[in-house]
Amino acid sequence: MQLRKKLMWLGVSLVLTIVLATKWYIHTNSRLDTNISGPRLIGDMKTNEPHLTHSKEQSTLKSGNRDRTSSMMKRLKNAPSTVSPKELHNSVAATPIRYSRDVKRKANKSNKKTKLNRDVNNGNHKSTSHSYTSTDAVVTAKKTYEHRLNKLVSILSKAACENNIILTIVDRAYLPMFWNLWKSLHNVKLTQCFLPISLDIFTFEALTNKNITTYFEVGYDSKSNVNISKFGTVEFNRKTNQKITYLLQVLKLGYNVLFTDGDVVFLRDPFETLNCVYPDCDLAVQSNGMRLPWQLLKESGLHRNTKTDEINSGFMYLRASKPTISLFTKVRSLSIKGNFSRNDQDYLNIVAQPILCKTTKSDLKIKILDKQKYVPGLVLKQMQKVAPEVVIIHNNFLMEHTDKIAGFKKFGLWYDHNK
Repeated sequence: MQLRKKLMWLGVSLVLTIVLATKWYIHTNSRLDTNISGPRLIGDMKTNEPHLTHSKEQSTLKSGNRDRTSSMMKRLKNAPSTVSPKELHNSVAATPIRYSRDVKRKANKSNKKTKLNRDVNNGNHKSTSHSYTSTDAVVTAKKTYEHRLNKLVSILSKAACENNIILTIVDRAYLPMFWNLWKSLHNVKLTQCFLPISLDIFTFEALTNKNITTYFEVGYDSKSNVNISKFGTVEFNRKTNQKITYLLQVLKLGYNVLFTDGDVVFLRDPFETLNCVYPDCDLAVQSNGMRLPWQLLKESGLHRNTKTDEINSGFMYLRASKPTISLFTKVRSLSIKGNFSRNDQDYLNIVAQPILCKTTKSDLKIKILDKQKYVPGLVLKQMQKVAPEVVIIHNNFLMEHTDKIAGFKKFGLWYDHNK
């Protein structure tokens, strides 16, 4: 019973202590609010000084700050009833507040941002130097392009025959086939109109050592691949689409182009039988000797029962007309958009077949060459002997070089390259 009474009186004493402490706290706050004309220090701790401005992150103080506040309360309790704002400010500023680590980090970020804005406004920020670097790169690229273009113009002016130029592209792996092409052009006296485009430095030096004029873009390809690019690979597609870029460059300079692949043999002068004359012809192109596959018909927007020959981009004559340039610009754009997932012949068929079948309006005039005179690989397989009217033979549809060489040797068209 006595223990219960003691516990009851202890509880009552605790409650009275809490009540008295609360009244003292409220009384002290009201005294500061009424007697001090400056900023409040207790409660919200609002102030006009920048280093005392509190945000949510700054509301958490370390234990040292709490001790400082307690000692300051004791001094204020014994102070006169009226304290000037200046005296209050001096008292507070005597010991700077130490903020938490997070608040310091955010303050540093804020200072860095302020410095960054100041540097940008003054034009001293590093990004300005980056912009100068980008500008220098653009200027350098422009000068390089102009230098290459001037070099190409100079070579074309010497190699072209009556505004016509014969082009081919060749790399190290295709050199044996190229020498056979060169020999056939020599036989029909067309080497003076011929400009091979070298795709690597090895090929460029090999042709130059033979006194053959060639064009090579320094820096285009630092490797000389001795292996032939396999049909259907990205490397093969990029290489075949590269010729579209060169064709556009030469066409825009005003030259008519007779483009030939390296696995072609010339038996007669094609300029005598092409008959691609303005305004009746802009593009004369070889037939591939087969119908256009249904997949290409679909991608060209043609009905699957449409009967049209597949175009072979390995031998074609292009006039430097606006419709021709427009056509090959579209082919180039399509190849880039497709990330070179197809070879140039597929892209050319997709763009040109609707024009050839007259399902799309265009000023471009396309002529398909006679496949008995301009012989593709499928027709060559069926031939027993070469007819006198044959102008060129394109030994395509064979993957391996050894098979191509055997096909030429069958008709006595693999020449001695040492002569």
